[in-house]
Amino acid sequence: MLLLQVKKLKDSLVRDLLLLGQFELDGLRRDFNEINREVARVKILSFLVQYAYFCFVQVLLCIHVLHFLLVKAGADASEVIKSTDKNTQLTAKKEVEVREVKSRLYSSLIMFLDPV
Repeated sequence: MLLLQVKKLKDSLVRDLLLLGQFELDGLRRDFNEINREVARVKILSFLVQYAYFCFVQVLLCIHVLHFLLVKAGADASEVIKSTDKNTQLTAKKEVEVREVKSRLYSSLIMFLDPV
């Protein structure tokens, strides 16, 4: 009789330990999945920031190349003024494009950092 009670108690303890272990395992899995989602968000954010910086550097490079070509060509003042006006217009267009990209970037970041 005592042996039967000990066996039931042992079975009950084993069952309780298994449930506790499963509960802890489920919690660890939830934590792991949350960390994975956060890592993915950070990677996407990093890529978007790098892409925006790359676009910005391209615009600056174009401006410097145009400036170098104008100086090297030794254009007279009227040509420089015309080119400057053109460069101003191009710069304004590029600034609009950069603002649009920045706006899309921020909206994308809001989607990834604040998921519904």
